[in-house]
Amino acid sequence: MDVNAPDHPLGASGTFTSAQVSAIRTILTRCNGVVRWGGDYSGRKDEMHFEINVGPGDSRLATLAASLGGGGGTPDPEPIAWTTVRSGSSGFRVRTAQYLLRQRGQSVSVDGVFGSGTDAAVRAFQSSRGLGADGIVGTDTWIALVLTVQSGSSGDAVRGVQTCLSAKGFAASVDGAFGSGTDSAVRSFQSSRRLVVDGVVGSDTWQALEA
Repeated sequence: MDVNAPDHPLGASGTFTSAQVSAIRTILTRCNGVVRWGGDYSGRKDEMHFEINVGPGDSRLATLAASLGGGGGTPDPEPIAWTTVRSGSSGFRVRTAQYLLRQRGQSVSVDGVFGSGTDAAVRAFQSSRGLGADGIVGTDTWIALVLTVQSGSSGDAVRGVQTCLSAKGFAASVDGAFGSGTDSAVRSFQSSRRLVVDGVVGSDTWQALEA
């Protein structure tokens, strides 16, 4: 299998970022020797290439296929669950909620602390969307807050994405500009969570980022 050949030409080395290589290593480890990466070739590198590295009768093939949901049709996706934040919470999830509230027109400081100001902003936002105004950012409020961002986007929602990426160990400057560095970090994160790797932060990627 070859992946995005124009960005990873045959014979080139270092076409993936360190975060992407780390994600590849994680995937290869989970594959238990079944899959080999062209970046590990001793001669000419082929970093776009992944191949089955065992014979047809190797029992590890069936084990890997079963772990991926193969051989029995496509499994139903797990329901999306969002991490709830509320008065008294703190950390990157609160900071992300604050950025999203600002993107949605609410006046709130971004300090990562869910105090009275954030509580008031959440309640105001919930009221504006016809949600129960309880000041708790749960599933329905998260879904109403998030918006799709991608390469070329800018603003506080992008800062929220960058805040989550940094908290998850994927280097991203929190500058509000969705440039090539953020795009690369998003793709690496999506790959590590077995999401569609398209660089677009929609609902599924948002949920995984704030989980």
